[in-house]
Amino acid sequence: MKILIIGSAGFIGKNLVAFLKNKNHEVFRADIMMEEQTDYFLLAKENSDFDKLFLENKFDICYNCSGAANVNFSIQNPLLDYELNTYNVYKILDAIRKHNKGCKFVNLSSAAVYGNPLEMPVSETTEGNPISPYGFHKLAAENIGFQFAALYGIAVINVRIFSVYGPGLTKQIFWDVFLKHQQAGPIKLYGTGEETRDFIYIDDLCRALEVSAMNTTHSSIINIASGKSITVKKAVGLLLENLGNTGVVAFNNEQRVGDPLYWEADISRFLESGPFEFTKIDEGLQKTAQWMLTLS
Repeated sequence: MKILIIGSAGFIGKNLVAFLKNKNHEVFRADIMMEEQTDYFLLAKENSDFDKLFLENKFDICYNCSGAANVNFSIQNPLLDYELNTYNVYKILDAIRKHNKGCKFVNLSSAAVYGNPLEMPVSETTEGNPISPYGFHKLAAENIGFQFAALYGIAVINVRIFSVYGPGLTKQIFWDVFLKHQQAGPIKLYGTGEETRDFIYIDDLCRALEVSAMNTTHSSIINIASGKSITVKKAVGLLLENLGNTGVVAFNNEQRVGDPLYWEADISRFLESGPFEFTKIDEGLQKTAQWMLTLS
């Protein structure tokens, strides 16, 4: 398959490139970082033009791994977040419409579209109720995808990714804990620690993204997660144990704006493609800690 990954320099994009190349796909990359390679397309940091990508090349699949993935960033910079996570999706799809209608579009959406769901596990049929600009913009991008699917026949798959983690991720909860682990004193975190997340290891996510693209022929929404929740307190404890830290973790009981309380995904729709073996959270955090220790 000839595959384009937009946002190839990011955490998910970079790992997905390596995974798909290892599966012998013909992989092309696009991002705003300067690189001198034949399989790479340089995009402008502002007002990116995607027409040339699809005019001069015909791809079987396009994965959109681009955009900002930070709730706090979206609160501080809502317009820029909209441009990166919503407007760019429209431009990519419009370029596909004009030049490469046979290209399947896999849009990396987010569990943030659910906000604080009232029932767990949360399924794709649950109505979106975002609590951050990031969530609103991801939901809007999904709807744009359905517009292009309905009017122009483009196959659009919106994958709602829950909490991805693994070696190489230098943001979010585990990275924050690692940075504080390197300092003296207690590790202070937001919330109560009883909040839950559905974590998925980066290698599993890459496999799931390939499965979702290869086994879906029509436009759809798919939850991608492990299907198992864990409290933030327990997950942080597992990481610190692997880092050799037996110190105190203090939660401040303050909820940050835009952060959900509880997440657990219903992944039955994803599993319709067949059985899937997930990395257990303790194993994934052990590998993540081993990578972090190489940075110390």
